Amino acid sequence: MKLLSENPLNPNNAHKLFGVIPLFQIASIYGVPYEILANERERLHAPPAEGRAYTVNSATISALGVIPDAVVAFEFNIPQALACKLREHLGIPPTAMSRIEAKRALSDAQTRKYWSKKEPLLGTDTDTRIAKLLDLPVKWIRNRRRVLGIPEFSLPIKPILPPYSWSDSEIRMLGTIPDCDLADALGLPRLTVRRHRQSLGIPNFKKITKPQVCPLWHSLVGSMPDAELAQQTGYSRTRIVQLRHKYRIPDYRTVQRLSDPRDLVLALINVPSSGNLAEKLLANSTRLIELMTDQRF
Repeated sequence: MKLLSENPLNPNNAHKLFGVIPLFQIASIYGVPYEILANERERLHAPPAEGRAYTVNSATISALGVIPDAVVAFEFNIPQALACKLREHLGIPPTAMSRIEAKRALSDAQTRKYWSKKEPLLGTDTDTRIAKLLDLPVKWIRNRRRVLGIPEFSLPIKPILPPYSWSDSEIRMLGTIPDCDLADALGLPRLTVRRHRQSLGIPNFKKITKPQVCPLWHSLVGSMPDAELAQQTGYSRTRIVQLRHKYRIPDYRTVQRLSDPRDLVLALINVPSSGNLAEKLLANSTRLIELMTDQRF
């Protein structure tokens, strides 16, 4: 093999690739018209290229002899035999790399090719989200980003706004309506409104609810039969019974049958009129009657 001492992309070397790659690729690499190359091949009686046509360009030719043939084959997606054949036809000596260096170069080429379409995403979002998008471990994404020197993704820092100037009318509104409503009306964060209100010692807004007043006929429950009270008030008997059970009011017949208030207390809490528990409860019957009276009215 005659070694090449000049630039392998010199047009004078175009004829050396006859029969190795198609003429249109040779014409594209060396910038020579296709017709001239066809006539030159006929003159030299060179055979045409056979087999599958792989993509070979000027970058492929420039890499021959600079990196091992295996790396050239991997980088440019061509067979290693074709890379070796191109180098030999052009008279380019093989690289002087050791076996370990050649393996390292091939590994680097594989890494670059693997990350070629993934690297543009690094740093555009958090490592966790990118790892989830690419279905890769987070550690891989973080290490590759650090190797390339890409800074970690961070949200833009919001500018610090000057303190809000409160007018007298706005200060008078503090505590009269909820902080969230006032913040929306003024276009301020809710935290700003709450802190300013607290700094002025203004209590929080509390909605005043009117106490629920029971109808007057509620006080009549238990003072007459349920059916009679239902007829007078226009409510159903079931409603009267439910109300009486809610406030633990005995029915009218029980009240009439029990003349002693202490027996009435025991009836209200469903305790037999005999036993130690009954004696203890009867000792405090006056207080229990007061409690039941307050609950009833």
